[in-house]
Amino acid sequence: MKQRPTSYKISPDSLPRQVSTNSRERWRQQNVNGAFSDLRSLIPTHPPDRKLSKNEILRLALRYIGFLEQVVTEQDGVTVATRGRSGSVDQEEDELEEEVSSPNSSCGDVVGSTPTHHWLVTVTGPAPFWQTELWENITC
Repeated sequence: MKQRPTSYKISPDSLPRQVSTNSRERWRQQNVNGAFSDLRSLIPTHPPDRKLSKNEILRLALRYIGFLEQVVTEQDGVTVATRGRSGSVDQEEDELEEEVSSPNSSCGDVVGSTPTHHWLVTVTGPAPFWQTELWENITC
């Protein structure tokens, strides 16, 4: 059997650089995955251990932030301004949905659907204790 010629050969000089680049990329990817894991732990879903894609985590986080913003606004009777950002959570959610609906997205069919949201908020005690659950019917 003949071996196919390879167009890419690693020179001995570039091997340490490639190992370093791979190491940096692995660290970066672990960092990104850790951040998504942290964000996922803050998003209430039912069931709590439901596996979510990165796309779903971002979309649910935006919706949850919007919900919390609305709760605070209703409690305080004051409009909550976005700090240091141009636009609002709604605009960011719209931009994300536009990106998701692009032909290259694996979740394009989800955007047109209308998922059912059920929010339960319980406030008790002098300092508010929030217990919030979100049931999502998003499948990618």
